[in-house]
Amino acid sequence: MPLSKGTRIGLYEIVAPLGAGGMGVVYRARDTHLDRFVALKVVGERDHVAETARQRLLREARTASSLNHPNICTIYEAGEADGETYIAMELVEGRSLSELIGSEGLPIETAIRYGAQIADALAHAHERGVVHRDLKSANVVVTPEGRPKVLDFGLAKRAVEASAETLTAAGTVVGTLSYMAPEVLRGEPADARSDLWALGVMLYQAMTGTLPFRGSSAFEITSAILRDSPAPLPAHVPGGLRAIVQRLLAKQAGERYQRASEVCAALEAIQPDVGAPVVLVSRRRWAAALAAALLLVVAGFFTWRALSPPRSINSIVILPLRPLSQEATDSFLGLGIADALITKIGQTGQLQVRPISAVRKYAKEDSDPLEAARHLNAETVLAGSLQQSSDRIRVSVQLLKTTTGETIWAQSFDLRSGDVFTVQDEIARQVAGQLSLKLDAGQRRDFERRSTANAQAFEYFSKSLYHLGNRMVRGDSIPLGL
Repeated sequence: MPLSKGTRIGLYEIVAPLGAGGMGVVYRARDTHLDRFVALKVVGERDHVAETARQRLLREARTASSLNHPNICTIYEAGEADGETYIAMELVEGRSLSELIGSEGLPIETAIRYGAQIADALAHAHERGVVHRDLKSANVVVTPEGRPKVLDFGLAKRAVEASAETLTAAGTVVGTLSYMAPEVLRGEPADARSDLWALGVMLYQAMTGTLPFRGSSAFEITSAILRDSPAPLPAHVPGGLRAIVQRLLAKQAGERYQRASEVCAALEAIQPDVGAPVVLVSRRRWAAALAAALLLVVAGFFTWRALSPPRSINSIVILPLRPLSQEATDSFLGLGIADALITKIGQTGQLQVRPISAVRKYAKEDSDPLEAARHLNAETVLAGSLQQSSDRIRVSVQLLKTTTGETIWAQSFDLRSGDVFTVQDEIARQVAGQLSLKLDAGQRRDFERRSTANAQAFEYFSKSLYHLGNRMVRGDSIPLGL
């Protein structure tokens, strides 16, 4: 039976039940010592608490208490008193994200803003070895101020503890079916990429009002998750956002984003220029955002765009990706990818981008990217490497600040040969996001447009660019009219 009003558990006095879940009942309670209201989670029925449930609750507390983030419910205390095992946590007032989404979905700018903040919360947790394992829209509450809070890390576990110590038997499926990643349904252990799949499901749901994988039975839902592609997103969803959701919902974990921070940056890069009740500020830019917020207090009328930290970087060098193997195709593709990125980023008109003719000589293995950038008088440099193995390509890139050598952003991609365009698009989006480029609707369409979708045509173009450049370097005559 639920505990009655006025019941005391340690320092906490029960006020009213808030809800029940697989691990017990959550109550609104008063902290009699600090005179504040909390959410008190109590396992099972009084005097009938299984030992494993008690251990799981305390493990939840140890796991979640290390998390301190504005978009994560804060754990205050865990313990046992008066025959009850409990966790006292922040009482989050508001409505669940699933309620807000309803059957109509959310405005695109709202979905992006919530998605970026949830991704930032996951990044904070994943960096500390914590995987949620049951992320869903019902486990996110949006406060009256418009801030999403991720709740219920009751199924979370430290990634490093995915061994015999775990309280969930190997191969046991834990979580909510519609949000489960394919690898989890196959009995594989959940990791950070499984949470990112769930985030993709939530974003899809937020934009459409429906889940991407549906069925009339658990078998049908499982089959859809493992085999089917979701229905296309509505036409009004920006292409960049479509690409983010598509990547989050890749069936193979290795083809998704590998870190939540990457998702946060990608979503921030397409943040629409609209007013918002909450200023979206990542941890990377908190100081600048604080200064901007102070200006808002003084002026009283600035929009979110005005609050964004000013962009002080105006130039970039994009170097050819250096081959790490003896495959000749690597040199072609490294140059072709650089040329495509130069074109894509240059057409925004917001950065001075050095042309391919100025950078191709730095494709040599012993060239120093920072020296190249200084020689070409650019404030930042994008450099990287490329290596093919059978039908797989590994691309690694770094965005560096020329004056200090500081790494602004770095990432590696493992892809199939035909996916080179996806990597180009992702690199361009990340550079735009990290350098705070602001694109209007027309610029965004141009930015997302591809010159070709034919991988073989791209390879032929890259080879032509490579050989033509070599002839120009040697001083050979170039026949006209070809």
